[in-house]
Amino acid sequence: KRLRLTYHDTKTGYKKTGTQNINGTNYDLVTFGNFPQFEKDSNVTVSTTATNVNGFTCYKGDDDEWYAKLSSKYYKVEPIKWRVLTTDYNGSGKKLLLAENILINKAYHASSNNYKNSYIRAYLTGDFLTTAFTQEEQDAIAATTVINNARSTNPDSNDNQWINGANQYASDTPTGDKIFLLSTQEITKADYGFAAY
Repeated sequence: KRLRLTYHDTKTGYKKTGTQNINGTNYDLVTFGNFPQFEKDSNVTVSTTATNVNGFTCYKGDDDEWYAKLSSKYYKVEPIKWRVLTTDYNGSGKKLLLAENILINKAYHASSNNYKNSYIRAYLTGDFLTTAFTQEEQDAIAATTVINNARSTNPDSNDNQWINGANQYASDTPTGDKIFLLSTQEITKADYGFAAY
């Protein structure tokens, strides 16, 4: 599943960097927030003095960039790249952003398929939100009603694709999140530039 968020139309930390054409439709590309993403280049030397940067223990590189040490490797802290899937998510007038890169590898949950109670949701709405975004940026992210029902677990083109539309792990109670994952229904929406299932 791919990370997404909805965004209030303000200027805080949000920067358009280009466009991407998918099946004849142009999607804006933007940067917003910062996160350790790519491993340090071998020709970069980092200092031995640690500094806390948005919750990460970071070291300044001789290229004047910050690097977070995760396990035994250093990763460059850089702007998160997003694709703007729509400027009117579910009629809210808010932008829906999709992370262009895989940012971190986390387990969904050890034993439950229910998104509301999942490990990944707890991480995204907790540690990820507070480390990837400044307080101003967090304030600029809209709280969103995330649909977790059985319909959301089927492709956009066929609401009965799996088990005749039933899903024992789905919930008719939505969650309210600033950061969340795309549902199966959304990841197969042509309007967002995705191929049908």
